[in-house]
Amino acid sequence: MQTTTNYAMKKIDLTDSPPDITALNGNFDTIDEELKNHDDLIANMPKYQTAGGTATAIILTDFSLVDGFSKNFIINTSNNGVATTINGKPLYKPGTTAAPKLTAGKAATVWYNAAGDCFFIKASAEGDAVVGDVLAGKIFSNDDDTGLVGTLSLTGNATAAQVKSGYTFYNTDAKTKLTGTNTDKKFASGTGTVSSGLLEFTLTNGTATYSSYYVEVTGLSFLPSTIVIIADSGSSEENVTVFRASGATVSNSAFFARYSASGLYTDKKTAIAKGKTAPAYVTSSGFLLPLMWALSGSTFSWYAVE
Repeated sequence: MQTTTNYAMKKIDLTDSPPDITALNGNFDTIDEELKNHDDLIANMPKYQTAGGTATAIILTDFSLVDGFSKNFIINTSNNGVATTINGKPLYKPGTTAAPKLTAGKAATVWYNAAGDCFFIKASAEGDAVVGDVLAGKIFSNDDDTGLVGTLSLTGNATAAQVKSGYTFYNTDAKTKLTGTNTDKKFASGTGTVSSGLLEFTLTNGTATYSSYYVEVTGLSFLPSTIVIIADSGSSEENVTVFRASGATVSNSAFFARYSASGLYTDKKTAIAKGKTAPAYVTSSGFLLPLMWALSGSTFSWYAVE
């Protein structure tokens, strides 16, 4: 009679005299025992337990508070990054005291740290970027998931000739920085209402002042080199103020003239008030300039050139 290699189960041979089928009984006992051992092994294999408790007060069973003891489990409820405990012990990101973000349905691995009397979660992806923040087609991970695909598309269509010289920009490629080449000067215009009160403006001699109504404009996006302001000064006359920046004919000052209906000026004061001396100012975001002879509350038009 022969036997099997692994479990020494008996094999009846025709040469046995006589063949004894009762010899197979031991084989069945062996098979039964080994199948039971196999079932017990599967039953006792570590499994991912679904967490009990609440989102921020998790309960796990069959867990020993022994330093380094680990446990795998399925997160039952998302905690949204709020402070969380496991079996009454705080749960932190590795090496920190910050709560991890747990997402329902995902698996987590934690271990107990005796020194801190706390649990640490196995390191995983972190981040607050969402798919709309990441370039289309690029893969990334955040607190919520891994293997996410970005959807952000750059759709700019500006060309270098349309952007001011020296300024940089991007259009459809986030890795390619372009530089503008446009040298055209900027222009802006608008209307407003002459002030209701007066201000004292310093004259060009630096000591005397002149009391005048004024205009104030905000919202510019460039520093003007020339400003022209036209307002009604009564009796069919118009008041004109011209500001010229440093280096121009009238340096840092304003030129004032009052014109009659015939187009001839009736008064002229050149550089009577300094355009860059308080309270007057000219900046890249706006300006305040006097309007000699203008009517309080009247409408004015302004034009500014870079």
